[in-house]
Amino acid sequence: SAHDIGVIVLRMYVTDDLFRILGDDGVANGVNQVGLAEAGTTVDEQRVIGTTRIIRHLHSGRPGQVIGLADDQELFIESLSALLSNARDVVEVVWSARSAEDALELIRQQPPDVVLMDYFFRGRPMDGGEACRLIREEFPGVGVLMLSVSCDMSVIRESLQKGALGYVSKEVSKNELIQAIQQVANGQYYLDRIALRELIQAVVQPAP
Repeated sequence: SAHDIGVIVLRMYVTDDLFRILGDDGVANGVNQVGLAEAGTTVDEQRVIGTTRIIRHLHSGRPGQVIGLADDQELFIESLSALLSNARDVVEVVWSARSAEDALELIRQQPPDVVLMDYFFRGRPMDGGEACRLIREEFPGVGVLMLSVSCDMSVIRESLQKGALGYVSKEVSKNELIQAIQQVANGQYYLDRIALRELIQAVVQPAP
């Protein structure tokens, strides 16, 4: 069973230190991604199953970050997927969504390490900011990196306040985007130079 496999792997590779580093959210996220969680499993069993997923991940040659894309422009999604396909040793796109609602459903089915989320979804009731809030509430182990054409300070502020760990413009280079994905996956904040400039101006600009 998944539990027995997990026990064997646990004894071979894993110490309590790894559990402490991962925390319950990290283990639960691992369980969701590998799809080995079974109904009625105890917390300890889920820890073992989650650890099994992590060990397999480390030894399978899979990329460091698994990501999902959410943007209402199909051409942009296709272009970004093609761009990142040349960096599969670092990131792997596992799904794409054309709306925030679809992104939430796909996260429930296959939680990624990071979601690249646009803020604006034309003709849809939910924007990227609200989707970010819901993602962080339901999946605290999933990082959200906002990738948008807008660098309006109010949009940046709302995105960060609702739980996004990063904000980059669609003009960002491939290398910087990968760097942003990696930092967000590690739980760190990332702002590109355009977003950072807007933030600094908002801080230093005298109030009217």
